[in-house]
Amino acid sequence: NTGASTSGTGLWAVSRTASGTLRIEKNGVLVADETTASQAVTNAGFTVCYGNGYYAGEVACAFVGGGLTVAQMGALWQSINTYMVVVGAA
Repeated sequence: NTGASTSGTGLWAVSRTASGTLRIEKNGVLVADETTASQAVTNAGFTVCYGNGYYAGEVACAFVGGGLTVAQMGALWQSINTYMVVVGAA
């Protein structure tokens, strides 16, 4: 589940808003609402940017948490974007 994008640059965030619904956003804007069945969490490590091999690019930020509301997703994006601008990374 990735939604459509012409560029991987930006803050991608996915929030499970209900047991079968995922909200995918990029830079605080809705990219897709997807329906997918939830599954039990496995006892395994969490890996960032791994699909068919490790990502060779740069990752400036990664986070994991509970499902966020639309307002919380917007506030998270704004906070991270402000920080990245202040430190010269955006």
